Amino acid sequence: MVRRVGAAALAAILVVTVSPSAFATGRADLVVTALSDPPPARFVGEGFNVNVTIKNKSRTRKAPASTFTLYLSPDATQDSGDAVLGSTLIPALRPRRKVSGPVHVDVPNGTPDGSYFVIGCADTGDTVHEKNEANNCRSSIGTTTVSTCAADIDNALATATALTVGGVAANGQLCPGDSDFYKVTVVSGQTIAVTVTPSAEPDIVLTPYDPSQTAQPQVDVNGDGQPETALLSGTTGTWYVQVSAYFPDTAGTYTIDAQLS
Repeated sequence: MVRRVGAAALAAILVVTVSPSAFATGRADLVVTALSDPPPARFVGEGFNVNVTIKNKSRTRKAPASTFTLYLSPDATQDSGDAVLGSTLIPALRPRRKVSGPVHVDVPNGTPDGSYFVIGCADTGDTVHEKNEANNCRSSIGTTTVSTCAADIDNALATATALTVGGVAANGQLCPGDSDFYKVTVVSGQTIAVTVTPSAEPDIVLTPYDPSQTAQPQVDVNGDGQPETALLSGTTGTWYVQVSAYFPDTAGTYTIDAQLS
């Protein structure tokens, strides 16, 4: 005699006897399907973003979480001599799924001047069991020219550059992690406006110092490439203004002048 099995009982049997992995074949396959070119030029210590897309090409296998690493290389092939720019964690990817986004990196200190490709490699350390272990890396098409930025000597109060009120604007250069100091004489009843106008990238921050060399509230009203103005008044004597960047791994040129306000 054949006994009938209820739907609930049959479902329970299937759950126990059929594993989901029985339908999955092959292995995961992580590839870098897109990688943006670096900026044409960067100083040692300067940062930039690389836009990347990483995909699991497998039709059946999920790829567990892994590490993605960017390298700076004199050629378009990743090898042990390439400098590591930075790494980021990639979440687990289901079959045929991808993840995209920017990765921010800095040119490492000590990088020799020269021309470099950026190379991105998925599954750093080969922790994912993949169908193809030789297709994890992708090189940029364009290169970036790396050079060492020559910092100015006016990087302290004691070596501040004097500004002439009403004079011609002076030119300055911010290197990554750099600060420049300027000084101007303020007499009783005067308000001096010190304005810094940067090139396209730095977000300028101004820090005034009164004649006792006490720091005053910072001025950071605008964003990248926009001018900032510090107003100096009240105490007679030599005032100072520190010029720096909000993000220390940025660089660029600027002009600075002092005018009666």
